[in-house]
Amino acid sequence: RLVAHEGSATSEAKPPETPMPTDRHAQRQGRPMRRMHVEKIFSHLHLVVDRVMNSTRKCEDDEELFEDLCYKRCFLLTNGQFPVRVAPGACWRKTTNSSEAGLSEVSMQSGNCSGYQVGGSRPCPHAPLPSECDENEEMYYGFCYMQCKLLTRGDYSIRKGTNVCCEQEPCMNISRLRVSGVGCSGFGVGGALSEGNKCAHMPERRPLRVVSA
Repeated sequence: RLVAHEGSATSEAKPPETPMPTDRHAQRQGRPMRRMHVEKIFSHLHLVVDRVMNSTRKCEDDEELFEDLCYKRCFLLTNGQFPVRVAPGACWRKTTNSSEAGLSEVSMQSGNCSGYQVGGSRPCPHAPLPSECDENEEMYYGFCYMQCKLLTRGDYSIRKGTNVCCEQEPCMNISRLRVSGVGCSGFGVGGALSEGNKCAHMPERRPLRVVSA
């Protein structure tokens, strides 16, 4: 039987102590985690912005959606005679006596960006377009704010936050930033060109129509 005497090794072995990290070591270990956390936040924000913009995508009033593209409405293209689109280049009369489109009930004018294969004000069919901010506004993470250059008379023209405008890049230099107000005040206002747009808001204005030459 082994007995531990004073000054001799004990009968029970202790695990080695884990060295405590220095402050500098802890900072180095924490940087990748902070970077990953920030990247995750921004990735989530971009997903939110995409969802906001996708919720505003639609065809224009003179267009109809067919197979994920916007075409000029068959009703308008045929003066109401063949109002139902059945193909990119074909419109159907839709008689009440038959559920199948016979040759006499279908009008066909197909061609690349011609005939019935056209957009409303655009020459070609196109994907549904998202809404836009008003002329005096700028978009920041899916919402429309009055332009920083208008709010600051051009002195701080770069928006870097809901209530933050920047003088010039790089805007990580806080001496180049200017903060004004909280929420719907200061730099956090909308353009107010229409009722309800005094505060930041989702884009509502439809894209400008393309005027043919």
